[in-house]
Amino acid sequence: LVSKTRLTVRLEGLFARAPEVLAAGALLTFLALRLLGEPQPAFSFVPQPAAVAAYGPFFGLGWALFRARASAEALTRRGWPMVVVASLTCLVVFTRPLQWQPEGQALAAVAAWLMTLGVMGLALRPGSRAPGLVVQSAYWVYLVHHPLVQLFQVLVAKQAWPAWAAYGAVVLGAFATSFASYALVVRHTPLAGWLGAARVTSGR
Repeated sequence: LVSKTRLTVRLEGLFARAPEVLAAGALLTFLALRLLGEPQPAFSFVPQPAAVAAYGPFFGLGWALFRARASAEALTRRGWPMVVVASLTCLVVFTRPLQWQPEGQALAAVAAWLMTLGVMGLALRPGSRAPGLVVQSAYWVYLVHHPLVQLFQVLVAKQAWPAWAAYGAVVLGAFATSFASYALVVRHTPLAGWLGAARVTSGR
């Protein structure tokens, strides 16, 4: 229902030529965190202002990319570099006290935007397989990752590992557990329908 505007045309141009510029949206994420705090687990169906401010711009990014997906050549070519840069930035920030400082929050916000852009670019590459299972599991992963991250933090807390190894174990362990639990259990139960995914029955 929304026709092309000068803003959407410019966004399409950025997707086609200079998608890295869109990581400037990290400023919105940083301001949301500083002004409203980090979004907390929701105990109500009423959206939290902090959650709307932090996640709303990403929804807008997805909407803009959906309109411009046919002309996102540069984004598809630069997906991997953006994912790598974002991953290395997270490693630097979250293995040091820097993560509790404003500079660390700013870097983490940039990493979040680069990672989002990079993953979308990889998904849009010609010949890429549809990320069906990954997409269907997203809500489940979102729901269970927080307690899993805390669990794995407890498990590695007393290990004499370097910070990067402990960080990697927590991230990979939480993701692998949440994704595997969805793939092997959740999608075979009625919970799949509640999560907006297709239930897999024994006959399929």
